[in-house]
Amino acid sequence: MKISIVVPCYNMEQYIEKTIQSIINQQYPNLELIIVDGGSTDKTLDILSRYTKYIHLLISEKDEGQYNAINKGLSKATGDVLAWLNADDVYFPWTFEHVSIFFNNYPKQSWISGSTSLMNEKGVINGLNDNIITKPNYFVKNGWFRSGLYGYLQQEGMFWKKELWDKVGGLNENYKLAADFELWTKFSNHSTLVSFGLPLSCFRIRQNSRSNVLRVEYEKEVSLVCKDLVSANMFVKWLGKFSLITMLLVRKFTFSSGLVYFYSLKKKEWILDRKRLSLTVHSLSKLLFLR
Repeated sequence: MKISIVVPCYNMEQYIEKTIQSIINQQYPNLELIIVDGGSTDKTLDILSRYTKYIHLLISEKDEGQYNAINKGLSKATGDVLAWLNADDVYFPWTFEHVSIFFNNYPKQSWISGSTSLMNEKGVINGLNDNIITKPNYFVKNGWFRSGLYGYLQQEGMFWKKELWDKVGGLNENYKLAADFELWTKFSNHSTLVSFGLPLSCFRIRQNSRSNVLRVEYEKEVSLVCKDLVSANMFVKWLGKFSLITMLLVRKFTFSSGLVYFYSLKKKEWILDRKRLSLTVHSLSKLLFLR
């Protein structure tokens, strides 16, 4: 199965090499790597020049922002399965193999999401979860996976079939910060999101990242996406915004059904099944001693 990865970047000399290495070092035999650079003025292009034999298409020109770059790259993609990886994040060594096996074994499925994992600016992992949560479509469709409710879905760990991307017409560039959030709500109208019992990527937490610096603006766009969607229960919303503890407890005691892909100790193999699970990766004991 052919996998196409788009990496949007602009002046990312500090991180881009680790990102590229996390892709090509998997030695996946049917990979299409597309880099869309916004006209970097630092050493980003010099670094990319070391990996030209692995890059199927390199576009370097001024663009209209990150989402424009992603749409541009994915419009050129020819893979069966698509994804984008931001130029400061990384995939794990097992990612492409597991993604390919899953889509080959379950051809009717078209959208998956890996378990959450985080790293600091230096690339040290400081958050890794193998506990699975369900991601029910009703919640995704109505934007309930957001701050103050059930937490954001990790874009870096998303993979989907090309036909799903084509159905929704890609990212809505009217949103400058939350187009990926809106994309999930559109995907959920056509496909069920499968939760992987395995992290597929790692998100780098940086002090000067867009998601950190522009958090307030991002939340405003998320609210705009959600304004015509079904709102969550008012009491649940109040608890979610009251404190970190009450927000995590809401997630802990919310159980919902969804598709999960996990390793069965009984069958000694990876299987897809519908499960009713809590919407947090944290155990109750961890929440009680949270500090």
